[in-house]
Amino acid sequence: MESPQGSLGAGAPEGVSPADERPPQEAPLAELGAGEQPSPAGGAAGRATPVLLSLVFLGLIVGPAIYRLLQFQTQVEWIVGGGGVLLYALWQAYESRISVAELHKDEALHDAGTMPLAALAKLILLMAALLGGGVQRYELGAAAALIFLLGAGLRTHAIHRLKGDYSHRIRRPPLLVTDGVFGLVRHPAYAGTLLAHAAVPLFFPNPYALAAFWGAWLPAVLVRTVVEDRFLRRDLGAEYEAYAARTKRLIPGIW
Repeated sequence: MESPQGSLGAGAPEGVSPADERPPQEAPLAELGAGEQPSPAGGAAGRATPVLLSLVFLGLIVGPAIYRLLQFQTQVEWIVGGGGVLLYALWQAYESRISVAELHKDEALHDAGTMPLAALAKLILLMAALLGGGVQRYELGAAAALIFLLGAGLRTHAIHRLKGDYSHRIRRPPLLVTDGVFGLVRHPAYAGTLLAHAAVPLFFPNPYALAAFWGAWLPAVLVRTVVEDRFLRRDLGAEYEAYAARTKRLIPGIW
């Protein structure tokens, strides 16, 4: 997940110089954010963390997903439940390229444990949905598909707006992006992933999935957002403070 650069991604103000005039990624120490140091040669393991987490997540979730699919017997189960699994798998396959891109970036040590926390919360939510039972319904499936597409679309748009500056790690943005969706909320990618995962208990309606969303996934995203927001305030100073004064974190006009 990310930052107004990374999830968030911070957007560049209108009139910002083109990408080829941006400071290089490997900036000299004087240009680095507060407390940010060039990555040591041994930082390869840290840079691989998003990929490793993705592989572990995939290994743990494939079995329950296949098990649940094999239980389907009715048309509504295949359309709603099977459709939900397909949509989610396609979305995660698309986002996997971002994890791979982290291998070629400097190490970032500002996540404060929130990345594995979010991965664990996501795993709990999907396990609860797949193994918790429940009966699929067309009306819930339609609502789930709409909510999922809105959330995934918002997140994907935020990622595209940041281009190569987007990151699954919390890191200092080369430029602070404040226009477009970043003019609505400071962390649109987090807002998008929160909304997309709100569809999971509707694709697989059961009390365990609902409890996992509210008790695990929502708190994990909120903690991640607060940690990143504090880092950006500290790192970017007055520029980010001015941006934060006029823009909420995740929900326009509320928080």
